[in-house]
Amino acid sequence: MGMMELLARRSTRSFGPPPSKDAPKVETWRYVRRIYAWTLFFAIPTSIVIALDDGPIWLWILFGISAVTWLHGFVSVNRRIRTLRSTTPGG
Repeated sequence: MGMMELLARRSTRSFGPPPSKDAPKVETWRYVRRIYAWTLFFAIPTSIVIALDDGPIWLWILFGISAVTWLHGFVSVNRRIRTLRSTTPGG
């Protein structure tokens, strides 16, 4: 089994099947939102380790930048889904 097949099978198991190419854009963005939500499960333990370890200041800065970047992307995806739902009939 090749690496691409292994990654495709594991991502399908974790995030569900990806939408087809002719699916509405809302479905594609919902799939992206599922990926963002799954990354939160890895970010929470990481933040606990950083808080308990009392790491150096550069680690706190790096963690803050990555948290703000994640939050911005998650909010942007949700806003795009809301916009597409309101403009798409029956969406």
